[in-house]
Amino acid sequence: MGVMVFSKPSDLGDCVHSYMAVAVAEKVGSLKLAEKVVRQWGVVAALSADKLVSAGKGLRAFIEGRWPGAVIHTEVPMSVELPTGQVSEGFIDMLLETKDGYVIIDHKMVRTLEEEKLRVAYGVQLQCYRMAVEKATGKKVLQTFLHLPNQGICLELKTP
Repeated sequence: MGVMVFSKPSDLGDCVHSYMAVAVAEKVGSLKLAEKVVRQWGVVAALSADKLVSAGKGLRAFIEGRWPGAVIHTEVPMSVELPTGQVSEGFIDMLLETKDGYVIIDHKMVRTLEEEKLRVAYGVQLQCYRMAVEKATGKKVLQTFLHLPNQGICLELKTP
């Protein structure tokens, strides 16, 4: 098979976000849903529906095992003014609401597991999310994680 060209470079990530928002938060993940999402985003050659289902089940088990009863919010809009006066805006992929505070999970379709490279690439983004949540809610963000569906893991990425 030839090289798969997505209509946008973000299609693979958007596919994962779409599936995880439904499969994990709503607990309705299935092979049929994964096949539909993969087809709709045009990423069939890059991501199998089976792998997407497996990643969703793994993430759901991770969340339920560590934070039973947590309320899962997905694609949460955020905006925060930084100390520099700049405004950071975006969407938090998953925000878990626990009795003790919040947990942020951000999906990333990356190949590396090198924590320092991930921290350099995504640490500022997660710190902005942390600042926005804490400012908006008055509650602490307990932990921040990168969900790496390619590897089937969640990696804690500590932010200051």
